[in-house]
Amino acid sequence: MIDKWFKNDLQSIYANHSVAVFIDESGDAEFLLKTVKGEFTIHQANSEVEELHVKYLIEKAQPTHEKFLVYTRSKKDELKFIREYCETCGCLEIRYLQNYIKDKVHQTLNLNINLPKEELLAAAKVSVGKDSTYWMDLSHKGATEIFDLNKELLPFVHDPDTYSKEKYDAQLRETFYRKVNDLLGQLFPVVEN
Repeated sequence: MIDKWFKNDLQSIYANHSVAVFIDESGDAEFLLKTVKGEFTIHQANSEVEELHVKYLIEKAQPTHEKFLVYTRSKKDELKFIREYCETCGCLEIRYLQNYIKDKVHQTLNLNINLPKEELLAAAKVSVGKDSTYWMDLSHKGATEIFDLNKELLPFVHDPDTYSKEKYDAQLRETFYRKVNDLLGQLFPVVEN
């Protein structure tokens, strides 16, 4: 579901402009880039040199009907060469992903969600491709609904290394292991990467 919110926010910028800047100060929302891969030309700019290079690439491509998404972890007031795009085209600024998620759940579903940051970020990653019922269940039933362990437990137990490494990033794997261990009633061992 978070992928739909993200795309809608970008589409509101692209309705009038060909360039959008995605500011992700914490870096927690970078996974959202995968949800729009192939829809837009994505450039990353996390330094002045990268900003200048991205501006050059975008200006060189003009005139075009292509849509550009510039991703940066820099604060808006620290931007140099791509700040112009923020001011004239628009930007999607996600300072804290957990606040973005809570706001979107409240705006779209009129629900409040109260989970710790790590569980909320894990839920956001799991929600990609799901509909609003995922967030409704999570809001009503709590963190136990982040993963559908009824569907995921058997494939995981059958081949834990392959299943979790192919499906989840390191942060999400740790949360998944915690939930599996909670279900099994065991203590969570620290997993070293």
